[in-house]
Amino acid sequence: MATLVSFQANRQYYADVLCINKNRPELACQGKCVLMQKLHNQFDFEQHKTASKLQHLLEQDIAWTFDKETTLTIKTPFSIPILYNSSNFAYREPLTQLLGKGIFRPPIV
Repeated sequence: MATLVSFQANRQYYADVLCINKNRPELACQGKCVLMQKLHNQFDFEQHKTASKLQHLLEQDIAWTFDKETTLTIKTPFSIPILYNSSNFAYREPLTQLLGKGIFRPPIV
């Protein structure tokens, strides 16, 4: 966002000084080449940052604890407790029984 605001505020400077294609006026670049490079670099940086955070989380150990009431608490390094309730994992009949049997055929009159 800041890159776009900076480009809009200093558009003439980008076109006159920073533009790679200023010697080729037929392209009508006007500094957009520099903007695209900055946005590409910013995107790569954000992707690398997100990937390193995810890798760090995947390398962490997770501790599982059980008590007598079948409550499962997962303690992670980033402190997100998850409570296990037997109704969350109970077996349920498939919904095919609600569909009925076969294809409905109306009576022939």
